[in-house]
Amino acid sequence: MNYTKRANIQSCKANDKGYIYALVDLDEPSKWDMISYDDNKEAHLKENVRYIGVTSNPVERFCDHRCDKTKSKQIGMVIFDEAKHPAEGKAKEGTAIWQYIQKYGKGPKYQKGDDTWAGA
Repeated sequence: MNYTKRANIQSCKANDKGYIYALVDLDEPSKWDMISYDDNKEAHLKENVRYIGVTSNPVERFCDHRCDKTKSKQIGMVIFDEAKHPAEGKAKEGTAIWQYIQKYGKGPKYQKGDDTWAGA
């Protein structure tokens, strides 16, 4: 089996599930495959969380985040929940962001739009 970045991105195409994830600070630059799963549904409430999102293709999304000039290469991705429908995924993402705000008084460092009334 091929475990290259490109092969893993392709294997997630047309995925029928969504994954709710948190980007977390690392002490060193990450590699494309630094994605983990945590069955703790409160994994997004840790201090080192910098972004909370939802995706159907975690490998591609993580690579996008690492290439984004507004984010750091010293991040990892922790998947902490799943959704069977896009609306469920968006609801879980929004709930996780709200829980983070309630705990820390503001959204994660790289979160955008969490403090505006703009729609999705």
